[in-house]
Amino acid sequence: MIARAATLSVLALAVMACGPAAPPAESASTGGAEPPSAPFPESASDWTPVHSGRFGMNIPLPHARGWVLDDHSRAELVAVDRATQSSVVVLRELEPDLVNHTMCEARARKLGLVPERATRTIEDVVTTGPEAFDTRVRVALDARGGANGPLVGHVFAFGAYVRKCLFVLFTTSVASERDEATLSQRLAVARVKLVAGITIDELDTVPRAKPGE
Repeated sequence: MIARAATLSVLALAVMACGPAAPPAESASTGGAEPPSAPFPESASDWTPVHSGRFGMNIPLPHARGWVLDDHSRAELVAVDRATQSSVVVLRELEPDLVNHTMCEARARKLGLVPERATRTIEDVVTTGPEAFDTRVRVALDARGGANGPLVGHVFAFGAYVRKCLFVLFTTSVASERDEATLSQRLAVARVKLVAGITIDELDTVPRAKPGE
């Protein structure tokens, strides 16, 4: 597991530093074998902003037409892409007092939005963005199926701006260690294009009331 996390960290940094990554090598085809997991596109033309009127923001998604979006039934927005076993959870809300990214992370955990499963952190930085949000971004890995099961990766973003919290969770899964390069590429691209690419309609407006309020 340690070696796997180290490999993913190096690959993720390489993608972010050097631009488009080479596609993972295809293994020799065998009868009944699952096809390799697909990486995310890296061309801007393949990423389309999906608008949330409730939260007043645009969320870029790869091949957005393939995603199922739910921006009404829950307090948070949820988008799911079954083709890549990926999901995005977004919540933006007004807080009663001034906040920082640590307080917004605590708020997200209190709401149960952060998976409790043990994860291994492969990147943890504090940055500015999306927009003017002061944000902690954490990239993490877990193995839900054990050594030979699927690999699952997450990108967490806990942002704060004055009295507003922004939470983003991107999760993606590949079938096995064979596709670890693809997992790394998705995490790196999502961190740059999805999380950092979110735009807010008007930063000082108040998000609409959550369902039931």
